[in-house]
Amino acid sequence: METSADITVTSGSGPLPTGFIQARRLYWDASPKRVLEQTTPEDFYRKWGGSTQGTPNTYILEGDNIVVAPQSSGTIKALFYKKFDPIATASPVTWLLTNAPNAYVYGALLEASPFIRNDQRIPMWHTMFQGIIDGLNSSDMRDRWSGSALAVRSDVGNP
Repeated sequence: METSADITVTSGSGPLPTGFIQARRLYWDASPKRVLEQTTPEDFYRKWGGSTQGTPNTYILEGDNIVVAPQSSGTIKALFYKKFDPIATASPVTWLLTNAPNAYVYGALLEASPFIRNDQRIPMWHTMFQGIIDGLNSSDMRDRWSGSALAVRSDVGNP
């Protein structure tokens, strides 16, 4: 699941949002806005060390925190993949259950088949489950890239 959040950074470090899996886009929310690029910890500390001069432009993930360089305090606007919230008694409906309930049905049948010794049904449940997952992925790609066709444009000479 894709979601967004603001990450508050103090002295170069801030806590990752709950359920964070992987970043799609991170940018430093200041003037000017700056896209943050991930690097390796070795490169990060070799190049940036304890630098405090300038606007952050690179980051690493350390445990449940994001660390930016040069060190600064501010806000990161994050678009990221998040773990699905668990089904709970207080909130029994999730995004997946609302939008693709058959994913649960066929996933459960696929997982249960070996235990109830119904092995001949595994290929069928796998095909049905995979079809739902492929459909969700296709829908996500269409939504993400819908609109006008991508084109290279130049702002040179535009009024």
